[in-house]
Amino acid sequence: MLYPIWLSESFSTSVLILPFALTCTGVILPKQFGLRQMMPLGLLILSMCLSAISGGIGSLSMILPALVWCALSYSLPATCLLTMLTGTAEVLMVDAHWVHNGLSGNLTQIFSARMGIASIAVSPVIVAVSVLAINNLVKQLSARANYDYLTQVYSRFGLYEQLKAHEKKPNATPLNVLLLDIDHFKHINDTHGHDCGDTVLAEFARRVTQIVGAQGLVARMGGEEFAVVMPDACGGNGYRLAEKIRAEIEHMQVEWDGDTLSLTVSIGLSHGQAARRQLVDVFDRLLSEADSYLYQSKKSGRNRTCASPSLMDKQPVSFAS
Repeated sequence: MLYPIWLSESFSTSVLILPFALTCTGVILPKQFGLRQMMPLGLLILSMCLSAISGGIGSLSMILPALVWCALSYSLPATCLLTMLTGTAEVLMVDAHWVHNGLSGNLTQIFSARMGIASIAVSPVIVAVSVLAINNLVKQLSARANYDYLTQVYSRFGLYEQLKAHEKKPNATPLNVLLLDIDHFKHINDTHGHDCGDTVLAEFARRVTQIVGAQGLVARMGGEEFAVVMPDACGGNGYRLAEKIRAEIEHMQVEWDGDTLSLTVSIGLSHGQAARRQLVDVFDRLLSEADSYLYQSKKSGRNRTCASPSLMDKQPVSFAS
């Protein structure tokens, strides 16, 4: 007769304890725990109190909506902890109720109550696991959208997302836009194949990212064309960075299938001021302007930087042959 009681106790205890034991990583509570974060926990406490006052087996399910809200609001370890604590409290309330009323003739009710508590405890854990899986999937999709898979720099979409985040600054923002195009890239693809072209793109992006560092954002705009965006920098800084990139790429070499490939890059540079919340619009205008200067660089013999005369006149320019 006591075997079902032992079975239900063992099962409910496992369901309550194991999820928390398997998910506890040491960090359970969120870093910020304000009033909004307290609301699911407050509802859970209120539901527990109402369940204790109401009595009866049916009242045990009153905590389920609050537990699901907690699962949607808190981390998986925190949800498992709250589930374990509330489930344990309900088991103790059930045991106290039947001890007070006597065990005789009530074994079926005790078994049902404990199995019901276990079933209730599983639900928020399943919800929390599902939320965690969805959040991880969203992060993966966001990373794929924001970064170019081949070169590991920002994609065009990712660059715009970064500019939108930077747009929230309260003051006007000086902006440099550099548009880079690898010279004779089609010849590399035609001569050595697209695998070689992919390697050149990846190495080029890696080198440009090293040169730019924290000075700006690097993005692949399409094909062999890349953009470097420098917020909060004067036009002179943009021109110096463009020339540094050009000079460094001129001495860059890529090994492929026993051959040593040399690269050069043509650059168009534009500079402007973006008022508050107009950074993206100004970037679009400067990008078009930089594209015109890039065309001048290509037309003038490649391996050079072209910009507005106001920037070019202030700089000592030395083009490689």
